[in-house]
Amino acid sequence: MFFERITKENIAKIGEFLSNNVYSCEYTPANLLIWSKMFDTHFALLEDTVCFRYDESNGPVFSLLGGDVISKINIVTDYCLANNIVPKISVNEEQIDNFLQISSSFEIFESEKSAEYIYKTEALSSLTGKKYHSKRNHISAFTKQYSWAFENITEQNKNEVLEISDYWISDNDKTNEHSINTDREGIEMLLDNFAAFRVRGGIVRVDGKAVAFCLGTQVSDKVFDINFEKALPEYKGAYAVINREFAKTLTDFEFINREDDLGIAGLRKAKLSYRPQKIFKKYILIPKFVKEQAKQLYLNTFTEENEESANLLFDKFFVNNTLLKIVDGRVVSLLFLIDASIDLTESAYIYGAATDEDYRNRGFIRELIDFAAQKYDALYLKPANENLFEFYKKLGFKTAFYKSKITGLPKQNELSVCQIDNSQELYKIRDILSPDISVHLCDAALEYILENYIVVTDDVENPLNFAVFTVEENKMIVNEVLSKTNPNAFLEGLCYKYKCIEYVGYTQGENIPSGMIKTKVNFPEKMYMGLDID
Repeated sequence: MFFERITKENIAKIGEFLSNNVYSCEYTPANLLIWSKMFDTHFALLEDTVCFRYDESNGPVFSLLGGDVISKINIVTDYCLANNIVPKISVNEEQIDNFLQISSSFEIFESEKSAEYIYKTEALSSLTGKKYHSKRNHISAFTKQYSWAFENITEQNKNEVLEISDYWISDNDKTNEHSINTDREGIEMLLDNFAAFRVRGGIVRVDGKAVAFCLGTQVSDKVFDINFEKALPEYKGAYAVINREFAKTLTDFEFINREDDLGIAGLRKAKLSYRPQKIFKKYILIPKFVKEQAKQLYLNTFTEENEESANLLFDKFFVNNTLLKIVDGRVVSLLFLIDASIDLTESAYIYGAATDEDYRNRGFIRELIDFAAQKYDALYLKPANENLFEFYKKLGFKTAFYKSKITGLPKQNELSVCQIDNSQELYKIRDILSPDISVHLCDAALEYILENYIVVTDDVENPLNFAVFTVEENKMIVNEVLSKTNPNAFLEGLCYKYKCIEYVGYTQGENIPSGMIKTKVNFPEKMYMGLDID
């Protein structure tokens, strides 16, 4: 297979394949070029099929578009194994039925963060019915406060789009810099190629000043894709206005694709609030032997784990969160990552690192960590024992997280607690009670914690105390406790409530090194790790 990088000069080679796409924004010339730099997008022609290669945070992902894709999947798999790459094939819901015939040899994982949101154009342009009541209220409030007008983007006003974009970027300087730069370059590329990509867009003005814009391109005769939409933050309601007004100009399309949510909870909530007609699902296919070999390596290394706990972890995190080293078609090393953020930076918690004993001392863990370090602003971990602190120092980590041991006995007191059962409540409570610089795990990790730990607070809306723990052999094993009052009193009451003979664990402190960090960002010398998966 010969791969070449997608450019404006060669994208015409695959135009006939892209024309067969109906719903997915992934296969439009504009999107392929916009994200080509960020994902190092390449393509290879395989007779009646085109194969795309994208570099994502945990390694390359391939997708196939065109004729007999099933016969080509073995070509892709053989190419990957010959080049020591984990074979991962991305498939959308239009294609999945064809791939089910090979499900005996491939694991099929739904990729929720890649699902695209598809809306009826008529629904977004009219916003009629009870389900859009709040959107109409936003627009009404905007109209009462401002004198505004909508106009289409043209050669004469397109520079004002860049002004809005640059202001928005300056106001979001703590988000992922790579993604922000890609946004800026993508917007500029669309404006510079307005006619070539048949770009359409709109601007909302307030008292003559451009405060919001929308830019998009055609997916198919039925579907239009919103590539970018931004508004100045001080103009509350501007997003609802630009969304509706631009939709009114798209009546020649039945559907509007507003792309994926990147796994970001706030973005998901916003997209769902517009009531999509359908969520266009995506899947990842991985050969079953790869997952089984990785899981066995994990179990051989972490002997305290059992098959059941390993299955829970791998079912939830394997497809998106594991970096693997393959040699001669065999998984010989792995790095198990959990997505996280530290002070809004894109980070990852290294939950486990393992190398097959026959392949140790070849630098495979260093190789996987170096790869991960290119994709994340920060990596952090909890060494399993004191000896490993020195090992990870050689790999560029420094000690940054500390803890203090806690232990105590049950004590009867008046204690009313609420068990937390969803990740958004958990995130909100920790945000209220945790120190300014601390780790926030991704939604998937929080959901895993809620499934496998007991998570309680004294008050969901106005928490003073919060704890995460398990009960093992009549002992309360505390994973995290946060308190604005008296943490010991809270734990003593919990210990009594859950009929335990004692509680043991660790809390935020300064006397015991607990974790290390490798980072591109300047953080304080000492931070709070808090909630993680032990």
